[in-house]
Amino acid sequence: MSYNDYPEPDENSQRFNWPVPRNAYILPWLMIVGMSAIWVQQFAADRIGAWGVSAKALAAGHYENILLHMAAHGPIVHIAMNMFALYALAPRLLARLGHPFRGAKAFLLLFVGSGVCGAALFVVLHPHGTVPMIGASGALYGLFGALVRLPVDGTDIVPIDRNHGWRLAKEFVRDNGWLFLMFTVPNLLMGREGGVAWEAHLGGFLFGLFAAPLFFRSLASETADTEAPPLASDHPTP
Repeated sequence: MSYNDYPEPDENSQRFNWPVPRNAYILPWLMIVGMSAIWVQQFAADRIGAWGVSAKALAAGHYENILLHMAAHGPIVHIAMNMFALYALAPRLLARLGHPFRGAKAFLLLFVGSGVCGAALFVVLHPHGTVPMIGASGALYGLFGALVRLPVDGTDIVPIDRNHGWRLAKEFVRDNGWLFLMFTVPNLLMGREGGVAWEAHLGGFLFGLFAAPLFFRSLASETADTEAPPLASDHPTP
């Protein structure tokens, strides 16, 4: 089955609408509560940006920010948007990962790996940057990248062909375009730095897109004797 067999995303907003059990919401809610509590604490202490990752922060030895930046957020609209995205994306991935414990472990590895890759691309593209990048957006884009590799019928990992890749590129540009207009352009017009870290979005998205088969194939092999439909394919896909 090729990606061309699936409906156009804009014509079918239900493409991720498979059954989601209640226990798939437990981990996302714990993450939402935890990150919201961190945001309140940092906002009250006026430490927004203290966990930001940048070339300057890494040069100063703040390597812990490579992980911590995912738990920190800026204005309330920033954390509200990210927590809504986490609530929308995470349970659907956890539902397809199946096993409550091994699935949660795989999910967290995917989440953290996406966030780290997002931070890495941000720093690589700003090797002398001083503006700290914060937020879980890179990790969330990684979840979306993994989701688009999952078919609605649970039979196979969706391969990345030319049409698939072009469609995903258009979606990424569209989604980040309006974010750029909303949050980056006003800062530029007022002579301030900061805005949407599209570099982190792209790094996380690419990690989730290409690493998804590793997570779902390994878990499928462990749970082949359960009721969960196999997601492993018999042929290599990117």
